[in-house]
Amino acid sequence: MITKIIYPPFRDAFFNAIDVSDEEIILITPYLQLAPVIMIIEILQKTGNLDKIKLRLITNINSSVFLTKSSDINAILELMQKVPNVEVTGIGNLHAKIYIFDSKRLIITSGNLSLNGIFKNLEVGVEIIDIFEATDLRHKMLAYAKEGTRYQLKDILAIKESLDIHASEHASMFEHIRTQTTLLNRQVKNVTSSKVEIKSTLIANPSITGLISIKGTKKYYRIRASLSLKILHLINPMQRLI
Repeated sequence: MITKIIYPPFRDAFFNAIDVSDEEIILITPYLQLAPVIMIIEILQKTGNLDKIKLRLITNINSSVFLTKSSDINAILELMQKVPNVEVTGIGNLHAKIYIFDSKRLIITSGNLSLNGIFKNLEVGVEIIDIFEATDLRHKMLAYAKEGTRYQLKDILAIKESLDIHASEHASMFEHIRTQTTLLNRQVKNVTSSKVEIKSTLIANPSITGLISIKGTKKYYRIRASLSLKILHLINPMQRLI
């Protein structure tokens, strides 16, 4: 068994493992974004393995992670539309970041399959090259995946359509939230560290997620009122500090 610590940047070990894989790749990550997925596909095309490799994605598929931009549904669509032999499973409480290659190499790390996780963040992990360990973990993770939800392309397209409709219908509300939080962050920087930042997506997330999860049965004015109150609750105390 070969074991080595993976130090930042995480990208070198990850993409090297993609490059030498020719049978199966299992991507277990709560969040993923489009750019790393495109790079995976380009490597598989370059090595001639795109059409023959089995790619399994186990991730968190929930409207909230897409609305807050933690994950990108377009990354999932890219995999499903470009990789002929792909399987997508959603697990809501997923937190592990594990990448398994050809049942003989595995990477366990803190890094998601995102730009920050691959290229920017201080992510540390371990790479193990061992058929027994990789096969054993593969079996365990696929067993967990059986408790999740399998998604077909049509399911992901339907989720994306719902997200797009929601974004279009509430564009003015989102712009108002962004404007208010930008102003708030300017106030925050006057009294505290510049590293402190309030994100508009995090303010909006609870009510917006509820709107989609119950397929629009909540009234828009209730969502708008809820968001307005949240913004006011954030702004008023800060104004008193200033």
